[in-house]
Amino acid sequence: MTSRTSLKVAFVVAGVSQRAVSMTTSIPETRLSSIVRGRTEPQPRGRAALSAALGRDERDLFPDEAA
Repeated sequence: MTSRTSLKVAFVVAGVSQRAVSMTTSIPETRLSSIVRGRTEPQPRGRAALSAALGRDERDLFPDEAA
C-alpha cells in the first residue's frame, strides 16, 4: 500500500471533490477512491488524467512511482 497524502492534499487545494474529478477524468468513483486510499495503483493514463484535473505535476501527486 502506498501513501497518497499528496493526492489527498491536491483535492483540498484544488477545491474539488472526488466525484467531480471522477467525472472529469472518467475514472470510476470506486476506482478513484481506491487510488486515493493507496489500495490501487493508477495506470499511466490515470496518473496523467489526475494530474491534469488537479493542475499538479504527476511527480508531485505520485512521488513513489516512476512517471
